[in-house]
Amino acid sequence: MKRDTILIIEYTTAGGLVEGRDRAADISIEGFAMVKALVTDAIAGNFDVHLVLQESMDYKTVLAGMSVTVHPIMDSDDLKIKFEEIAPEMDYCFLVAPEFDHILLDLTRFLESLNCHLLSQPSIAILDASDKKRSLDRLVTGGVHVPRSQAIDEFLQSPAFPYPVVVKPVHGAGSIGVYKAQTSGDLKAAMSVDALLKLPEEELLVQEFIVGEQLSASVIATKDACCLLGINEQRVLLQSPSKNPSKYTGGVVGPIHPELRETCTSIATAIAGIFSLDGYFGFDFILDEHGEVVVVEINPRLTTSFVGLKKLYETSILRFVANSSGVSNCEELVLRGTGFASYKIVERSGIPDDDAWSGIVQQVDGEHDVVMMAKNDQVTSFFITGIGLTRQEALDTMQEFVDKLSS
Repeated sequence: MKRDTILIIEYTTAGGLVEGRDRAADISIEGFAMVKALVTDAIAGNFDVHLVLQESMDYKTVLAGMSVTVHPIMDSDDLKIKFEEIAPEMDYCFLVAPEFDHILLDLTRFLESLNCHLLSQPSIAILDASDKKRSLDRLVTGGVHVPRSQAIDEFLQSPAFPYPVVVKPVHGAGSIGVYKAQTSGDLKAAMSVDALLKLPEEELLVQEFIVGEQLSASVIATKDACCLLGINEQRVLLQSPSKNPSKYTGGVVGPIHPELRETCTSIATAIAGIFSLDGYFGFDFILDEHGEVVVVEINPRLTTSFVGLKKLYETSILRFVANSSGVSNCEELVLRGTGFASYKIVERSGIPDDDAWSGIVQQVDGEHDVVMMAKNDQVTSFFITGIGLTRQEALDTMQEFVDKLSS
């Protein structure tokens, strides 16, 4: 019997770096870690897996022993022409892309024009959910607790809440352009830094700073229900504009805050209904000082926590999404046990700032899974995953390899 074919496209590694977008480089290590997790998941789902990957990437090392057809993209190739050649021959397509510059929306609409059966979110959902200002306004009407937010020009004229505040792009990814401002001087400095990132003033949002624990939820929306895959710890280094850029540095997945599952499922159901979400999505939230869940943004796309989740789920999440029409629960999705997975992004400094990306390599060391990205034959960043039966064991396993890097 012929197996279903699936084309996996992760923007930063499928030509996004070729296009010379500076912000794509900042999240490329996360991108390739997601590629590997998606391929692992798709193979488990008995798909015939196809990938579009930048030709210079050392994908043969990372994908060694995995049954996958790679379609290399060269520096001179046009991404959309490449997708147009391959996508119509596929049974399914799954797209991972950042929201900045409307990349996710634009590529989704293009794939939809090719009549692809997308397992990632449809453009109708991305259009509204990816707008961090408009989406929060709609969540308020749906009874979801969100931070107070204003467009930056409104805040400058008549602030509705005090400092400190968070400044972020309306369409973003990977904490790029996100800063904590303690004063009006910080706010103006953040605007100047974001202008250098080609983020205009009208694309910036000011949000009240909520004290609490940084978390996220990973969800599959089906026709009749929302399946909560996990509540995840997030590590975001939120900086002032006078310091290094803010960074998403990793997280922990597993049975985190089980007491919040019912609340988060209810919130996910409301979000999915408001924005017509279908398939995998996530939302970031703060568990505040009063134990309240405060939703800070919606992610209508695959998020990095999927890399950790894939260490815990035996069965294929992509296959579940493909078969999810009419499904009302997640009984098909079997956890590997009660374990945890922890992951961390480690960056090296002193690497020349040019476009000579030479590849990505992988190392597996017992319970460590390490993806490394290279530039000019120097490793620039590591994505390190560790697993364990307890949260602390997963953290310790991951940290063992981090310590090796610094010794």
